[in-house]
Amino acid sequence: MLPDTAPRSRSIRPRPTHAGRLRPWERLSFTVVLAVMAALVVGLAISDPAAVPGGRHANRVAAEVPAQHLGQPPISRPTSLDAQLAAAVSKIAGHGHARLAVGIIDTNTGAEATYRPSARLPGGGVVTADLLAAVLLQHQQHQSSLSDVDDELAKQMVETSNTLATGELWDAIDGSSGFGSANAALQLRGTTAFAAGLPGLSRTTVADQLQLLTDLVSAGSPLAPADRAYELSLMQAASPSERWGVGAVASPGTGCALVGARLASRGEWVINSVGMVRHDGHMLLIAVLSVGSRTQAAGTSRVTAAALAAAGLITAAGS
Repeated sequence: MLPDTAPRSRSIRPRPTHAGRLRPWERLSFTVVLAVMAALVVGLAISDPAAVPGGRHANRVAAEVPAQHLGQPPISRPTSLDAQLAAAVSKIAGHGHARLAVGIIDTNTGAEATYRPSARLPGGGVVTADLLAAVLLQHQQHQSSLSDVDDELAKQMVETSNTLATGELWDAIDGSSGFGSANAALQLRGTTAFAAGLPGLSRTTVADQLQLLTDLVSAGSPLAPADRAYELSLMQAASPSERWGVGAVASPGTGCALVGARLASRGEWVINSVGMVRHDGHMLLIAVLSVGSRTQAAGTSRVTAAALAAAGLITAAGS
């Protein structure tokens, strides 16, 4: 069972006051905390999922960001970073049917860049991270710990993209009703529910994916600390194939917390990658969504190139 946390309210927590982006001094605190995370996972071989113990008995990712100033206005960022990212992505997009949306936050410096952050694209398996957050919020509502059954379903859903496990957890939160309530608390405004728990039918945005990553590492999140650490521990247990996309950005010998999706829909490929990685000493939150690639290989290459371009741009801006 999950360890007991502080007393929880009987209803979904009110929408947090934060604007979805970490403030400068919070980012400094977050960087120190994530340096501890990096030390815990140094030497983790992403190609060997057995090296990362998943589930509730895994090493917790201690990601706590003080909440008292989360209501401040978001910091401004140079428009040129967005323009530079747009220029880089335009060279990667390829044929006219392929569409990309990209977003990145450097937690070391506070620098951000986004390209088409509000574009609603098929979510695929990356939306399972949102569903798990909804499950955890519901347990907080009822002041209950995650059951052994739900724990196993969560592992299967996040670590192996098991559709049956996804459907059972979808039913457990009362489908679209519970999903919508959780997203209101998490401030995910562009993600729509997927019918019958099928992630291929969902829609999401880069802005929402960056918000969810922030909610997984911020003390201002409606998610309790133990629940945030639990979800990140499952995302750390990525399969060997996750070294594409955001996973390819991680510096050698460092760990990642990732979710990804690669699925065919109506003759086109949906290729998405979202996660938190350490790159050249910077801890980055990255989301790349794409649709319209004609082959899986082409889409995977496109998403990986976009993630690498975003990481290079943002770390250069902070150097």
